Amino acid sequence: MEESLQTLVHDMLYKQILFEYESIQLQEYYINNIAANIFSLKQFPNIEKYNHRGSSALGKEFFLKFSVLKFSLDRLLGNDNYIGRFFATRPNSQGFIHIDMAGGKPIPRYWSLNIPVLNCQDNYHEWFNIGVEPDFISTDFNSWFWTKDSNTELINKLELKDPYMLKVSVPHRINNPTDQVRVALAIRTIDNRETFDFL
Repeated sequence: MEESLQTLVHDMLYKQILFEYESIQLQEYYINNIAANIFSLKQFPNIEKYNHRGSSALGKEFFLKFSVLKFSLDRLLGNDNYIGRFFATRPNSQGFIHIDMAGGKPIPRYWSLNIPVLNCQDNYHEWFNIGVEPDFISTDFNSWFWTKDSNTELINKLELKDPYMLKVSVPHRINNPTDQVRVALAIRTIDNRETFDFL
């Protein structure tokens, strides 16, 4: 990348986005179709832990199951201009600090619309200033990772009580100090938009 990751700093890290969606049905879908395998996906031997894991990408076929959510997303993000993934974070754990990639390419993803699914109280999406470059890059996991917490400064955090648009081109992680698995649905635009009319 010509531009250092450390220069991708933005004033606004999150914005609450209220819309209608099938909350209970999303919980049931995760429990019945995703939960059993979410932490058994591929891991890398040179990395000690992956406490924060994502499902496979969810496309149009998934969203057609949730007509209210799909209607809301079409209005917000453009007709069928989005994909989703469930993300789960183990109890009493933190994910690695990371920056999201767009589609497995070394290009930062700018925004993620995150919806709370299960146990998103008393845990946090955290953002950081970091004084060093990432020490692990994975196109399989679509991220630049900082696997050590040295030279980091917490700059903000958010409890995901409602849907929020989150800036994911700034180093961030999930910190889950509770005794339950935390689950959110992350929705990203296919065209990786840098901004939206509602921001």
